[in-house]
Amino acid sequence: MKKFTYGIIGAILSMLGFTSCEPLLVFEQKDMYGPGPISVEYGCPSAVFKFSGDAVNEEGEPIPGIRVVVSPGEDNEWETDTLYTNASGHAELGQLKYTWPDTDVIQVVFQDVDGKDNGSYEDKTLKKDDLEIEQTGEGSGAWYEGEFTIRAKAVMQKKTDGEE
Repeated sequence: MKKFTYGIIGAILSMLGFTSCEPLLVFEQKDMYGPGPISVEYGCPSAVFKFSGDAVNEEGEPIPGIRVVVSPGEDNEWETDTLYTNASGHAELGQLKYTWPDTDVIQVVFQDVDGKDNGSYEDKTLKKDDLEIEQTGEGSGAWYEGEFTIRAKAVMQKKTDGEE
C-alpha cells in the first residue's frame, strides 16, 4: 500500500512538472555553444554580492550620513539594500543575494538625505562603467553564478544655493 501511495504521489507531482533535480538529457546541442547535451534544471540564477563604497566631496574629503542604495538595476526596486556612510564616508555590505543577477545593470545611488548637516550634495548614480566589479568566488556551473565584490567611489558635488 505504501509503495502504491508513493507511486500515485510521484505521478501527480510529475504531471505538475516536478521531477528530480538530476540533469536530464533533452537533445544534443548544435548551436553557438558547440555540441553537447543540454540538461533541464529547476531554479533561477543567483549570485552573492559584497559592496564597499565611499562618498567624498570635490576636495576628496569624506561625507558622512550619505544614503547608499545598491540595486541590481533601475527597474528592480524589490531587491535593493540601503546603507549609510559612516564618519569616514565609507559604507560596506557583507552579503547581498540577487536572483537573476546581471552585472551590466547593477547601479549604486548615493543620496544626501540629512539636509545641510554635512553640506548639501547632488545625488550621484554610479552604473557599470563607474563601478569596479570583480568575481571573487566561482559559481556552481548551474544556477549559482558565484560571488562578486562591487567597489564604488562617488565624488559628490555641492548643491547650488537655490537647490534644496
